Amino acid sequence: WAALGAEGRKLFLEKIYTICVEKKEEIARLIAQEMGMPISVCSAIDIAAGLRYFRFYLDKGPVWLGSQII
Repeated sequence: WAALGAEGRKLFLEKIYTICVEKKEEIARLIAQEMGMPISVCSAIDIAAGLRYFRFYLDKGPVWLGSQII
């Protein structure tokens, strides 16, 4: 992980983010089943918010950590 550097980690996490976006309806169904919530609530709150946070940190992480050795 450390050998990837900030940009390499971002690229790796971008792939995970893309998969999550592609499968967001499936993820919402699974959350709805597990939690007993309506799918619309899972999609609008859990999935949408989670993806916004994920995107935010993907965009900001390399900027914040790029010059630091982790």
